[in-house]
Amino acid sequence: MNQASVEFHLVRVTRPDHLVLAKDLRHEVFVVEQGIPEEVDNDGWDVRSMHVLVFANDQPAATGRWREEPESWADLSRIAVLPQYRGKGLGKMVIEGLLAWAEEAAMRRAWLTAHGHLVDYYENMGFEHSGEADEVAGHPLIRMEKALARIG
Repeated sequence: MNQASVEFHLVRVTRPDHLVLAKDLRHEVFVVEQGIPEEVDNDGWDVRSMHVLVFANDQPAATGRWREEPESWADLSRIAVLPQYRGKGLGKMVIEGLLAWAEEAAMRRAWLTAHGHLVDYYENMGFEHSGEADEVAGHPLIRMEKALARIG
């Protein structure tokens, strides 16, 4: 595919086949590429989460999800971009799409656990380091938070 002819667009996942595409993409990034155990990726929260999917023309390229937590917090997770599409702004497109949706749903704050090497990336999007989180399959994770504008 000619890179110049690639158009990216984000959709909110409302169709079961799009959820399958998002989960397959996550499997490729997290389980195959990063060595995250499959049971960690398949944590049971998909049915209670709102997912987005970025397409490169008609092919899935990136995904992420958010779910509501108590006190109007949005838990952002499973943010993944296929290797061939990294560096093209798709991660930012996913985060912005998730945050916009969470704001529409009147969430007050968002949080995520970032891979240690991505802390600066998320800080540039307004997230603040709020503590150590965990380590999964050798990947240090850092908890980060961001206040949201209430538009809902």
